[in-house]
Amino acid sequence: MATAIRLCNPKGPDVVAVVSTEPVHGQPGQWLIKLGKGKTRRKMAGAAMFGPFPSDELDQQVARVVAQLHAEGFGPAGGAAMLLALKSTKPGERARAALRLGWRRDVAAVDAILAASAKAGEDVSSLVDALGAIGDARAIPLARAEAARKLLSRRRSGAEALRQLKDADGMTEVRKLALERLPVTLREALFKLDETDTAGMVTLGKVLAEVDLKDRGLAADTLYELGTPLCVGVAREGILAMPLNQAFVWRYAKSMFKRSMLRHDAVTFGALAHAMERAARTLKGTKATVKSGYDGKTQEMHIFSAKTQQHVQRLSWRYLRRLAVHRPELYAHAAAECVLHYSSEDGGTPRGFYGVHARSHLLMRVVFGGGHRFVLSRRGLRFRAVSAGATSPPPPSVREEAYPELWDAQPRAYLRLLARARLDAVQTFAERAVRQRHLQVLQNASHEDVASMLGSTYEPTVQLGLTELRRRFDVAKPDFVLIRILLADGRPLVRDLGLDWLSQTAHLWTRDAPWVVTLLTTGDALVRESVSRFTSLALERAEGAFKTALAGRMLAVLRAPEAAPGAHDALAQVASAALARELAPLLSAAQWAGLLTSGSEGARLVAAQTLTLVPGAAALLGVTRMVAMANDERATVRLAAHRLLRGAQAALQADPSQLFALLESGWKDTRSVAVEMLTRHVDLSALGLDGIMGLCDSMHVEAQDLGQEVVRRNLDTLDINDLIHRLGQHPHPNMRRFALELVVGHLKPGFV
Repeated sequence: MATAIRLCNPKGPDVVAVVSTEPVHGQPGQWLIKLGKGKTRRKMAGAAMFGPFPSDELDQQVARVVAQLHAEGFGPAGGAAMLLALKSTKPGERARAALRLGWRRDVAAVDAILAASAKAGEDVSSLVDALGAIGDARAIPLARAEAARKLLSRRRSGAEALRQLKDADGMTEVRKLALERLPVTLREALFKLDETDTAGMVTLGKVLAEVDLKDRGLAADTLYELGTPLCVGVAREGILAMPLNQAFVWRYAKSMFKRSMLRHDAVTFGALAHAMERAARTLKGTKATVKSGYDGKTQEMHIFSAKTQQHVQRLSWRYLRRLAVHRPELYAHAAAECVLHYSSEDGGTPRGFYGVHARSHLLMRVVFGGGHRFVLSRRGLRFRAVSAGATSPPPPSVREEAYPELWDAQPRAYLRLLARARLDAVQTFAERAVRQRHLQVLQNASHEDVASMLGSTYEPTVQLGLTELRRRFDVAKPDFVLIRILLADGRPLVRDLGLDWLSQTAHLWTRDAPWVVTLLTTGDALVRESVSRFTSLALERAEGAFKTALAGRMLAVLRAPEAAPGAHDALAQVASAALARELAPLLSAAQWAGLLTSGSEGARLVAAQTLTLVPGAAALLGVTRMVAMANDERATVRLAAHRLLRGAQAALQADPSQLFALLESGWKDTRSVAVEMLTRHVDLSALGLDGIMGLCDSMHVEAQDLGQEVVRRNLDTLDINDLIHRLGQHPHPNMRRFALELVVGHLKPGFV
């Protein structure tokens, strides 16, 4: 707990009770609970102190003190006045009272709110929002009825209340109606994806982007209403890409903003709050003719006007302030999500006491709102320094953030800023807090959280992350999970640190078959090439049992689908070069042949290489398939085909036509093999003049040279004049030189 809890007992001798906490000086992590009672807040007797208590027990001990006060007749301060306001004839008063009771989660107010809803008009949505926040099942019938409404504001409140009430049947109906509202293309795409897996965000995001802009806002809000991780992520990214000053966008952006606050979805709230604030600096409001959902009348209205822009900014801070009071455990995380989006692009030109971020409303509220250097000009919602000296930063020991005790109670929020914040002022705030007061939260953080800090543009944050990673790394007992995380990171600084540790520990991980396979499929091409190089060197000295075990693990991965294109490449390179003998007995010739067509590119490479060691593979594949392999663009596959073809010489002697076809291959190594096999195993003198001319007419030098050699060996049996006549028209210089050689040395009388 970090803020005071105020209770009231109008019928008791002590009307007011305040429960607060404070840290124990000199004892980090220890807290005292302070209880004061009196007729008014200013007239309290001496406060009672309880404790000290450790941080992880504080909330439980505070709840015990508050429960005792409830037993004495104390209740939330102002509760009676709010219940009375629910009977007001003014919708605004009823709405405000209900929302305050909702924030307090006052179960005793449920009956009064339900009674007020029976005669409510425009305020019914606020009443339903309050009931959802309280979470009492008595509100389910009303929430279900509202969720079925056509009017967006009422449908939204009903659906979000059912979500808070955890009404499974009600949410099933909400989902059904939401799917019916989605465009057909989105609905069909959604049915093909796993809604709990955000991996489909790119696919679904592309479908949303193709929806007509006038319908895209509604589609995004409907996806957000579905509430699954995939739909929420796509809706958030989709709405942020749309122009907020268009009526058909703003209506649904505002709806998602309200939903995010009702759900306490800090990620979406922070992204939208920042996007709306930034848009207010660059976008002017527009006018549009819109139709009212209450009375059906159409009228011209200002969309995203200056008044609306300021209202949204005030609403954003009001929400954070209410979190601080009523849900303090959520404040720091929500505040962090708001300020991590700020960057240098949010700055302006300093003028006088108005600094670079004078118009960065939430940034100034969250990071500097607890200090005394800046004041808010409410008319323009701009912050200015109170004096010329106030523009200089305070000493590091001075804390300026709003609600510092709430940050200390939830220090993991600092890690989120260290990983994602783009502004030096925010990074300074978080880095200083972790280094000075919460180093333990960094030491307890996951490897991924610490590695993410290395992507910061703020050097102290990078150094803080590097220091922690080096603290965790022991070259004698390395954490290979940590190394893999670094290698998988696309940022050069992170990846290069992983490569350094990979090199230092190669003597260990190259003896561990599971880790060899894992690392060969980790990171980018540079990482996999390094792993491949170390593995290949280690396998030159490895024992047979290890190589057999590694071959089995590699084959299991190669036979499975690739996680991404090229993921098998490094694995295949090592397997085909160093483990072909160990791989060959693991599958039959038919299975290896099947992998040639059904496997990944890497798997096909391994299959091609291994088949050369499998008995009967050449006969099973057949000459036609081996010829196709000999024309493959991958040199290793062609090499395997060459070996297989050499083993099928009997079939090729019987029908050498495929070898002649290989003479026209686009690959020089394949043409050379064809020449070799034709020379050794085929009687070319039986080709006759036409057959020899077929060789000579080729545009490839290898075939031409073979034809020339056949001619030289059979000069006595060939019609030289006819041959010279044919070769004289050949376009290739190599054959024209040969024709001239024949003219000079072998031309017979009578040639024309």
